[in-house]
Amino acid sequence: MLAAGSAIRVPDGHLAATRGELKPAGWRLRPPLASVRIVPLQGSLDAVDVPRQTAEGAELIVRLSIEYDLNPGALRAHATEIERGGLAGLVGGLAAATLSPLPLGELMPPEARAGAGGRAQLSQSATAAVTGALRSAGVEPRRLAARIGPPGSFAAGAGAASMPSPESTGVRLLIIGLDGADWNVIDPLL
Repeated sequence: MLAAGSAIRVPDGHLAATRGELKPAGWRLRPPLASVRIVPLQGSLDAVDVPRQTAEGAELIVRLSIEYDLNPGALRAHATEIERGGLAGLVGGLAAATLSPLPLGELMPPEARAGAGGRAQLSQSATAAVTGALRSAGVEPRRLAARIGPPGSFAAGAGAASMPSPESTGVRLLIIGLDGADWNVIDPLL
């Protein structure tokens, strides 16, 4: 009999999703060619986009940002989804399934429906529906921010929350370019 596999370590405070099951922290055997997705039990997801179309065919995006705690017992039913798309894929799929039956007017708060344009907060009822769907799947939102708007309205701030701000080093650099200069002109300058 020939057996093959490899060992993987699931760090403390994490779960591993593999072959339709969730595995707790510790050392695990992994069958050959089996994919393993490791997710933290607590953390945050930023910029989970859920596409939505208006009746006229215009594209809208519902963008979710969430701080979460995972409930492994309730999450077991979604192990395959986590293995395929990670936690962001699960959250996006649950939000899409929850929001798709709701009319577009119910997703936007009254002030956004009046024609404010651009991004708007998702309505309280829609946010509560997404929160309930996540809780029932084993993702307990500690904080959930949801916005809706056209795809271009998120472009400027898409990575702003996750990108570090530049820090001054105090070093100053001056670059002078001489376009079209030849060595007769450059040699005396060096």
